[in-house]
Order: sequence, then structure tokens, then C-alpha cells
Amino acid sequence: MHLPLGRLRVRNELIEIDSRALRFDMDESRELLLAGTGLPIDDADVAELEETTDGWVAAVQLASLALRDDDDPQAAIRRFAANHRELGDYLSETVLDRLDAELLDFLLATSVSEGICASLAEALTGRRRCQRILEDIEERDLFLTRLDAEGQWFRFHHLFADILRQRLEREDPARADALHRSAATWFADRGMLSAAVDQHLAAGDEEQAITLVEDEAFDLLEQSRMSTVLGLATKLPTTARRRRPDLQVAIAWAHALLHHRAEANAALAFIEATLPPAPDADDDAEDIRAETALIRAAMTVLDDHLDGVDEALEACLVRAERLRPWLLGGIAAIASFREVQRFQYDEARQWLSWARPHHRRTRGPFSVIYGYILAGVAAREELDFDTAEASFRHAMSLARDSDEDRSYGSRLSGALLGELLYERGEVSDAVELLDDTYHLGAEGGIVEIIIATYVVGARAKHALGLDDQARHRLDEGERLAQSLHLPRLAAHITAERLRSGVGVEGLSAESFPPAMPDDLPDGIARVTAEKIEEAAIRALLASGTADSRGEACRRARMLCEGIGPTGRARAALNGRLLLAECLAASGSAEQAGNLLVPALRECARVGLVRPVLDAGPAVRELVYRFGTTMRGDVDPTILPFLDRLRVTADGDRQTGRGA
Repeated sequence: MHLPLGRLRVRNELIEIDSRALRFDMDESRELLLAGTGLPIDDADVAELEETTDGWVAAVQLASLALRDDDDPQAAIRRFAANHRELGDYLSETVLDRLDAELLDFLLATSVSEGICASLAEALTGRRRCQRILEDIEERDLFLTRLDAEGQWFRFHHLFADILRQRLEREDPARADALHRSAATWFADRGMLSAAVDQHLAAGDEEQAITLVEDEAFDLLEQSRMSTVLGLATKLPTTARRRRPDLQVAIAWAHALLHHRAEANAALAFIEATLPPAPDADDDAEDIRAETALIRAAMTVLDDHLDGVDEALEACLVRAERLRPWLLGGIAAIASFREVQRFQYDEARQWLSWARPHHRRTRGPFSVIYGYILAGVAAREELDFDTAEASFRHAMSLARDSDEDRSYGSRLSGALLGELLYERGEVSDAVELLDDTYHLGAEGGIVEIIIATYVVGARAKHALGLDDQARHRLDEGERLAQSLHLPRLAAHITAERLRSGVGVEGLSAESFPPAMPDDLPDGIARVTAEKIEEAAIRALLASGTADSRGEACRRARMLCEGIGPTGRARAALNGRLLLAECLAASGSAEQAGNLLVPALRECARVGLVRPVLDAGPAVRELVYRFGTTMRGDVDPTILPFLDRLRVTADGDRQTGRGA
């Protein structure tokens, strides 16, 4: 007789006690074990047994019997977890031997997968309407549990699954291998690569598992799924995978892009060991050599250097017609980074234009994302903030379209947009983006992105009055700069400490060189030196003496003069704001005002709020006077901008920021 369960549920007239309700929890398992054994079993032992048995009462009871005469409960629990012969005998006698042959066959076939759904069950058993069969098995409490609210995926209790698989292997090992291969094909067809690799390995098909990862790895890299590539590679037999240069290239890329320098170098060494010497190498081997040169160039860029980049790019460009579109996008990104660091912004954009046809042929957005990020950086440095924002937003849109869990790609592309929004005064939105990127830690991409994450992230926290969080962010950034050997990041953090006063202990004018060096090899070294000089200037201002303030003015003026010929409009604007702060703090209000008004016009044009207010308390005070007592003497075109600055400054005062 069938009860009307559906109607009873609707009427709330049914109490259902299923296998989940009958499982023991930690406390219940502990009580049963103590009562059955009398042995001193601690929480860790109970937790291990609870995990092994899923709280199944019969299994806990059998464990209790097995432990009763054992003086070492920890060792006995480990033995029980690894070898449950008594439990297997119990299940065979009380469950499996009483099932009809058709149902038992279904259980044996579907046990080869950790998770099972109707479609996979059909592929393994050849039967139809498997959803109904799975639901019947669950209702009969045959150790099957649904994994989602919709009841699409199920799994067997792992002890029960182990016993089923052992029986299958014992009775028909050839069928077990065939089932694992069928499951591998099913998972691979649906892009469930980790499960597919597991199934190939379970069937003893190591080469097929390696080939699957090798075939899919570059698509995963294009989708910025580097951790997935490394996770799949870890499953593979070490010796076998080291003999596959294409797979090692993918592994090297994944490690390189995640700042895992030692691991990337190890993969590159394995590649080199498998390739024939250059005189005997065929085109395929030379293609791999060119790609390894590009991997090393990418690592150099992520280390914030340019040494050897020109040679690596040339080695790839001579073979460009043979390389994958994704690699050509990588060539353009690295070349664009190089030109940005040389302050050659038009050339950076030309490389990105060169890459566009290749971007359209890629399967994922990763190299395209970096292209738009670097285009945005170039526009930003020229004070074309609208174009910069459009580029950053497009990069984020591309990342999120292909990155549903908002992991690496979208976080990477959000940092520089967060910095831009902060400078335009949209602090809350900026914090959300910068906090998201903060989760990347040492895997945070090029140094511009890491600076935005840690330095601007701390500045935004400070603007909100969250100084403890700002200090923590700067401390974390400083540790990262030391561990990754990134002097440019370290210089920005030091300058930010002195600008905000957060974590400034131990820093003084004596902490810095007396002047900027003259022989700077490239733009990275120049920007690093400029930030150190800014920190020195702010330390001089903070010392409070007339002489030190005069020296700060002198050095700030020299800094501005040095930036001028480099063609960096944004750096020049920030330099003028720093000089205005020095002059105003030194009592030269008229000179400061004459310098500040054109800077305010420029900031008003592009909508930059925070760079003015963050220049320092003397500039904030001068801006406040321009907008109030001196309002009639100020260019009327910037009055609306002055009003916005005043409103923002008032908000800063309410959180304790500013004068």
C-alpha cells in the first residue's frame, strides 16, 4: 500500500525521519564510543571516526567493537578508517546479498563515481529513467544522499561506496575499468576535468589523463584559471608529466602568472631537458623554446623589471606566424608594459592595436584583459581618465563574463578601476573593488595592480577613518614587497605612510638619501626613485622646522622639473600638488595659490577630487579659503569644483581626516 506522502507533506501531517536524521553527531558518537570501549578517546579521534562513518550508527557501533580490546585507540581508529572488513561483511550479509540482481548491478555500476546524477547513471548502466531509480534508492535508505536541493546530484555514503567498488573490482575488474573510462568520457564532455582525470587514473589510463590535461590546459589559461591547471597537474603521475613538454609549458605559465617563481623555473628546467639541442631542433621544439623565453619575460615583468624583455619579444616575433593567438596577445601585453614603463604611451597603444586580430581568435579573455588594463594605464598617465575608466570597465566586463565565481580575472581587472574611482571621490565603490583584489595577495598581477590594492586600498580606508585597517593593509603590502623583491611597491608604501601618518613610526628625513640619483636605467627605476623622493619631502615637512620646510620646497621643485620632460601628465600634476603643499606649509601662500589654481583647473576637467585633498593639510586649507573667503578672487569656472572639494573635505573632518 502506498501512502499519499505528497498530500500529507502539504498538510504538515507527516514527520519524516530519514538517514540524515538518524546519523549520530559528534556528541552522540563520543557517547557511544566511550560507553562501548571505556578508552580515553579525545575529540580529534572522535572527529576522524565521525568523518569516516558519516555518523552512521552501525559503523560507529562496529568501530566501538573493534576498539574495545585495543590499548591504542588512535592507531585503531586509523586502521578502522583504512580497513573496514567487518563493516564490509556486515553490509554484504545484511544489505547487498538481499538485493535483487538488477538493483545490485545498478549500485555496483554507479559506485565508480564519487557523485552521481541521472545522465551519468544512464551512461554507466545503459538504463533509462535513472532519476527515478536514484530517488527510489534514496527513499529506501540505501546509503544514498542528495547533494543539492533539486535532487540532481547524489552520492553514496563513502564506506558503502568503497565496499561496492571493492566488490566490483573483485568480481569483474575489466568491467570496473570500462566503467571508469565511460565516466571519464562523460565528465570530460561536460568540462568537469578534475573528475574526468580521476576516472582515467582509476582505470589505469595515465597517458589519457595526461593528454586530457594537456589538451585543455591552454584553454584554462586563456580563461585565467591558472590554479585549475595546477590542481589538475598535481593529480598526474610526476615522472610521466615531466616527459610532456607541452604540459610543462602550461604548468610553467600557470606558476609564472601566479608569481610562483621557483615552481615556474622548475617546470622550465624540465622542458629544456626534454628538448633536442638547438642545431637539431625541429620547428615544434623551436616554438616551445620561443614560448619559454616569453614565460621568462612574463616573470621578469611581474618582478617589475625589464631586463631581457627585448630579446624574448624578438625571439617570439620571428616565429609569430606559428604561435597560438593567446601567445601573440601575451607578446603584445608584455611589449605594452615595456612601453608604459618607458613612458611611450602611443607605442603601448600601437602594440594593443597589433594584438586585436589575435585577441579575436583567443578562446578566453585573459590576454585581452591585460591589454585593456595596460591601455587604461597609458590613458590614465596622460590624464585621459574617461578613456582609462572605459578601458578598466571593459576589462572587468570581459573577466566577469567568463569568470562566474569572480576569482582571478575579475579581481585583477578591478584594482585599477578601484584606484580611479577613489581618485574621483567614489570612495565606497573603490573600497569594494580594492578589497576584492586584496584576496589575491602575492598573485596580484603587475606592480601597478598591487600598488592600487595595497597603497590606494590603505588610502581609501584612511579616508573612511579606518586607520587600523589602513595600517594592516600597508603592513601586508610591505611584507609582500619584501618577499617578492618589489622596490617600487615598497617606495609607494613608504610614501603613503608619510602622507597619511599611518604607521609612520621610525621614519624621518634622515631615513632617506639627500637627493635623487641621476643615473636611472629605466622608467621603473625612475618612478621608484621619485616615490622615495616624495617620502623624503614629506618627512622634511613633518619635521616642522623652517629649514626643513625650505629644503622640502627646494626638493619638490626639483622633482617637478625632473618629471616635466618625461611627458607624464598625471605624475606632473601630482608633483605640482606636492610642491603646492610644501609652499603653503612654508608660509608662501601666494606662490602656492599661483601653482594650485592651474592644477585645480586640470583636476576639475578630469574629475579628480582625492588627489587635491590628499596632497596635504596646507593644500586643503588653501582650497577651503578659495571656496569661501577668497571666492570672489577665484576663476569662476572652477567654483563648482571647489564646492565639491569643500563638501568632501567636510566629510573628511567628520571622520577625523584632514584639518
